[in-house]
Amino acid sequence: MKWFKGSGSGRQLVFADKGSLPQVTRAVSGSSTDFTIRISDTRPEDAGIYHCVKFKKGSGDDEEFRSGAGTAVSVSGEGLILNLKLLSISLDNGELAKAAVLKGRPSDNKMALSTPVSGLSLPCLVLLLLLEIPGAGAQEFQLLQPQGAVSVSAGETLTLICSVTELGPVGPVNWFKGSGSARQLVYAPTGSFPRVTRAVSGSDTDFTIRISDTRPEDAGIYRCVKFKRGLGDEEEIRSGAGTAVSVSARPSAPSVSGPPSRAEPGSPVNFTCTSGGFAPRDIAVTWLKNGAKLPAPQPRVLPAHESVSYSMSSTVGVSLTAGDARSQLTCQIEHSTLPAPLRATYNLSDALRVPPRLRVGTDPAAPVALNETVTFTCRAEGFYPKDASLIWLENGHEMDLGKSSPLAENPDGTYTLQSSLEVKATEQRRQSAFTCLAVHDSQPPVGASEMLRLSQVPAEPGQSLFSSPALWIGLFLEKVLTAAFLLFLFLRIPAPFPSFLALSPPANFSVCSLCPRSPRNESLDGGAAVTPAGQSDGAQAPDGMYPPLTHAC
Repeated sequence: MKWFKGSGSGRQLVFADKGSLPQVTRAVSGSSTDFTIRISDTRPEDAGIYHCVKFKKGSGDDEEFRSGAGTAVSVSGEGLILNLKLLSISLDNGELAKAAVLKGRPSDNKMALSTPVSGLSLPCLVLLLLLEIPGAGAQEFQLLQPQGAVSVSAGETLTLICSVTELGPVGPVNWFKGSGSARQLVYAPTGSFPRVTRAVSGSDTDFTIRISDTRPEDAGIYRCVKFKRGLGDEEEIRSGAGTAVSVSARPSAPSVSGPPSRAEPGSPVNFTCTSGGFAPRDIAVTWLKNGAKLPAPQPRVLPAHESVSYSMSSTVGVSLTAGDARSQLTCQIEHSTLPAPLRATYNLSDALRVPPRLRVGTDPAAPVALNETVTFTCRAEGFYPKDASLIWLENGHEMDLGKSSPLAENPDGTYTLQSSLEVKATEQRRQSAFTCLAVHDSQPPVGASEMLRLSQVPAEPGQSLFSSPALWIGLFLEKVLTAAFLLFLFLRIPAPFPSFLALSPPANFSVCSLCPRSPRNESLDGGAAVTPAGQSDGAQAPDGMYPPLTHAC
């Protein structure tokens, strides 16, 4: 930024950062916004039109970018201090608002100043020319707060612009957030404000401040206020129109939480995604399982009323499967402050529990021969997580003879564990139950059993079936039982002998025919039988029985 007197190619350089007239100095040294200069010990030859010119650097010489309209200066008398002021205010759109101020101040010799401008002659003239600032006029004191609304992203530095003319009463310029009695002091010349600093330190006209590391709670309306010192408290005399500040805050990295305990396949499980600290309110949430979109309700955004920042939560229900040991759930959020979506993943294996499937078998297959060695094998298949152990029981009693193989991982992420047990098939172990128990993930054990079945003992070579003592004992017992049964039937018959069982002898029957032949018997053969007195041969006794024979053979 340079000052020139006159215009065109004949203009005279009055001030530049490098090289200027001896009596010309900057009012605020080092300021990047206030380029006011002071020309001391003014002389009649200092009269003329002064221009403040902005240059921009190019590949070669500096290129003139913008020039002030000019300030016409006339000098009446000598020894005055002339202030030429250009206040540059950086607006949001990059334009420059310029105010040129001409002030004549009499020196110690009390000479009167007559600075005719536009036909006006005043003892002490203050001419304020405002360019590109609508509604401005000549006043003794003016407070400028040109920003109507400013938007900034969280973490960036916020610049709030405020300036005043030099003709103001003695007193500080403070910054406040809000209005009324509840307004909050943001900056004052005295006090500690860690994140707030002045843009031009020590300037008595530029009260622009910078707020570093902005946060969502910094959103609000800020006002620049001029106070006047009095006998008591300071009196507020002028306040800026206010600058509405909105802070756009990025949402925090999302976080996904699952169920408090593991769930088995088929069980519906809820997962929740949360994020916070974002503004504005609108946010979108998408759920993905292994890259495929899941249906989910709209996220819940809190608070429901208008706020400087918001938080959200979104819940989705997922039905787990045995193959989810290697599945991933993704929560994806999109917001206007994000150049790309934010994602958080959850491994479904952290919420999954698959119980083992048990199979117990024998080698060789049952039935087995007596005293043969038998290997029982137990396989626990398809379980997750991998924490599992196998225990053997014989007839309900724990055994410490099992031998486990290394844990094997299946292609779907589940696991298989195998244990074997060798026993001798003795007669005492016939029909013994061997049980395999699987203890998995601190759950109640599950088990599977197999019986030890022995085959019949084969006969030895050359040994006859009838030589077996057991066979003969069995046959003897059979005969005894048969005889006992017949005797039982006989004893059940009534005492009188049934008549149909009594057999009549044939007519020519002779008892002697049953005796051996002898001369004596031959004499009797064919003769009448000797009967008791009074009875004829062949007659029955009164009781129906035949009487005994009285003759002998």
